[in-house]
Amino acid sequence: MKAADIAESAMLAAIKRDIAEGNGFDARTWSLAEREGWPVKVATAKLRKMQQRGLVDGCPCGCRGGWTIEEAAAS
Repeated sequence: MKAADIAESAMLAAIKRDIAEGNGFDARTWSLAEREGWPVKVATAKLRKMQQRGLVDGCPCGCRGGWTIEEAAAS
């Protein structure tokens, strides 16, 4: 599996779901990957690419992530 195999819409939906079911503020890289069945490294690579395009914000270093959806992708 590679990052291109994960649809941006699927990642955005996973982030929204994780925020709603979690702390209400941000999504964790590990919980996104675990819930959706994606390898953590692949999910991290997808998030990094989406961050470069301004769709999400967070930390792609391998920590918890703290992912949020940017306004450009929210609509």
